[in-house]
Amino acid sequence: MVSLEQMPTVAGACDECGNRCTVRVWPDDELRAVDTGGACVCGSLSFHHLE
Repeated sequence: MVSLEQMPTVAGACDECGNRCTVRVWPDDELRAVDTGGACVCGSLSFHHLE
């Protein structure tokens, strides 16, 4: 099992509201916001990478 500290973090944005935040890349490639319980401030759990 991978610990949170081993999962990379990247710049991301919420798919619903566009809020930019740091997201953690989980082993199944799911993106979850850092320091907010995984969700965006709008409540969405859907994120994409920013390039």
